[in-house]
Amino acid sequence: MQQRLGLARVLIHDPKVLILDEPASGLDPRARIEMRVLLRELKRMGKTIMISSHILSELEEISDNVGIIEQGRLVFSGSMEEIRRRTGLAGKVRLRVGGDQAAAAELLRTLPTVRDVQTNEDDISLTFQDGVANDGAVAKALVSANFDVLSIIPEHIRLDEAFMQLTKGLVH
Repeated sequence: MQQRLGLARVLIHDPKVLILDEPASGLDPRARIEMRVLLRELKRMGKTIMISSHILSELEEISDNVGIIEQGRLVFSGSMEEIRRRTGLAGKVRLRVGGDQAAAAELLRTLPTVRDVQTNEDDISLTFQDGVANDGAVAKALVSANFDVLSIIPEHIRLDEAFMQLTKGLVH
């Protein structure tokens, strides 16, 4: 209730910028969800919201831009798409096809926009040239070769995984 009261007190003055420190701390699951809904609504209303939090999964759901600080030093600042590029996941997709997966992988290796093709039992992992996804060309090539495209899913990195990659884990 203290978190809710604190936020209500701040909102009475209709500020343009909100700076929140651990706004979901101590909240039960329902209150956390309600807090995220409220923050999204405030964002929709044009408010700028800066949040300091250790609950990275919740930040990921509501943030447009992220800053990662380690030992008082900003080690990353940017969007989740920029995090994907920095961690090497931009331009990667997983796809599933109906039919001969090995033949589909061979076809995909011939596409000029594809840099790397990896297969496993369930799907095919593609890395595009220059980190730019070109799902349309992949789908078109597969369909033209009579493969059924079951799914094409961009690879995502969770904010906590990105944090671990971008920081060194140094202690004071």
